[in-house]
Amino acid sequence: MKTEYRGESTEYRKKRHSFGRVYLAGIAASMKSAAAYRANFLLMNLFDLVWAVAAPLVTILIYGSGASFSGWTFWEVMLMQGLFELSSALCAVFVENVVWSTMNHVREGSLETVLLKPLPPIFYMISTSFRFDSFGGLLGGLALTIIAASNCEVFLLRLPLCILIFLAGFAVNSAAALISAAASFKWVANSRLSEIRMSFENFGIYPVKIFPSGIRFAVTFILPFAAMGCFPAEILLGRFDFINILLIFPAAIFLIFAIWLYNHMIKLYEGVGG
Repeated sequence: MKTEYRGESTEYRKKRHSFGRVYLAGIAASMKSAAAYRANFLLMNLFDLVWAVAAPLVTILIYGSGASFSGWTFWEVMLMQGLFELSSALCAVFVENVVWSTMNHVREGSLETVLLKPLPPIFYMISTSFRFDSFGGLLGGLALTIIAASNCEVFLLRLPLCILIFLAGFAVNSAAALISAAASFKWVANSRLSEIRMSFENFGIYPVKIFPSGIRFAVTFILPFAAMGCFPAEILLGRFDFINILLIFPAAIFLIFAIWLYNHMIKLYEGVGG
């Protein structure tokens, strides 16, 4: 019995290490691709950086005109929107490209090259979808977060809880991207679905309390996009309701459902055009 257990444990470790090597190889391939098209790499990162910095323009106009979000100072809102941009950029770097890769494979009928590989298809798609040309948005979101945090009172002791809720928001955004990708197996031209998803994301860029109670409940416990910006910022600012920690569970359920749906839709794949 002991020998068998050790054998299974060794086999599990080998499989885990092989998955890690595949993922690192995917990152290396993405890096080489970015290096081959340097002008595109620089322009895309510059565009994402400018977009991340310009995203709070509406808030600047609101506060510049003398209006405000009740209970939020200008820099507190900037902190929230910086965290949102950071979460959105992380999804763009690690997961977003799965949508377009899946769509292209289905449209061109090349998904068989993925299905024949000795790896779970969803893992292979994620490992080969790493985007270096989205680092501009990541840097922009990080810079905005740091500058905003330095201009308002934050509670660094709550940083671990902030990171936990932030990861829940990242999970929700990633799950929404996987659901968009899964729809490609039956609905090839589904770019509008991604636009709808991005519209729902924007609920996380503003204070939740400005929305009606129905929307507030939806973006907190059903599709907790508020975890992308609003709730992590509230934690750092010391005004978070600990009951909202429960949103970790719907975020986890949503991610599990998205992974299941993607794997299920692969089984319905019928060739070129889905």
